[in-house]
Amino acid sequence: MKKIFLLIISVFVASSCDQIDRPYGEVVGPIDTTVSETILKTVVMEEFTGYRCANCPTAADDMKRLRQLNPGRVELVTIHTGGFAIPYGIYENEKDFRNSTADEISKLYEVNAYPRIAVSRRQFDGQFALPAGKMEDAMKDVLAEEAALGITTEATLVGNTIDISTELKYIIDSSPSDHVVHYVLEDSVVAAQLDDRKKPNTLVVDYIHTNNLRDNVNGNFGVPVSESVIAAGDSITLTDTYNIANEEWDKEQLLILTMVTEGSGGAVRQAYKTKVKVE
Repeated sequence: MKKIFLLIISVFVASSCDQIDRPYGEVVGPIDTTVSETILKTVVMEEFTGYRCANCPTAADDMKRLRQLNPGRVELVTIHTGGFAIPYGIYENEKDFRNSTADEISKLYEVNAYPRIAVSRRQFDGQFALPAGKMEDAMKDVLAEEAALGITTEATLVGNTIDISTELKYIIDSSPSDHVVHYVLEDSVVAAQLDDRKKPNTLVVDYIHTNNLRDNVNGNFGVPVSESVIAAGDSITLTDTYNIANEEWDKEQLLILTMVTEGSGGAVRQAYKTKVKVE
């Protein structure tokens, strides 16, 4: 009886879990980038979710669809936070993905329902965290913009230390407010997830959680890129290190997401994700 009672009350936690209807809108076709060497804008789509949000897998599926339709132009992040991310301790294969960085990002962007998606941390209709049905139009708006810079990041793991080297090549002059932030993600974690896609509140014990935010490297919202303006056409190389403290993470599945933002926690100007090379 205790398990049944807890499952029932999960839908009444303080944050709501949206029902997601299909379709979201017209299908965005792949963008042909082969005819130009121009650096293109990359969109970051951050899903705020929890393993007890039964409608969230539908939103995750659609985010993957949008990434597949726009190869090399969309990067995904899964942020487990809020009431739906708190483990009950009664389900098989539960995992706690919560962390302080996820909570700070959620707080800054005023996430109060799930799933919600931030698109390059921009406001659309006065909202940072959008319902799933609005993310496609927001994504198209950002993809249509010209890039301000390009990013290339390399990450190498030796022992428990990740060495990170990032090159920023500016197309236009940098802004004095530009910040660079690195996030550590863990991909392909097999764990429990409530899932409405086949039957309401079905517990899937071997759900594959992708692009999970685990920590930051250089602060929740990064650090300034430079004390001086970087001229158009010039590059800057930045280095950082990260020491892995959690031995449960699969080192073969670690990713580094690098973003340049407009100030601390501001809109994303450009992004780049790379797999950590294990030596």
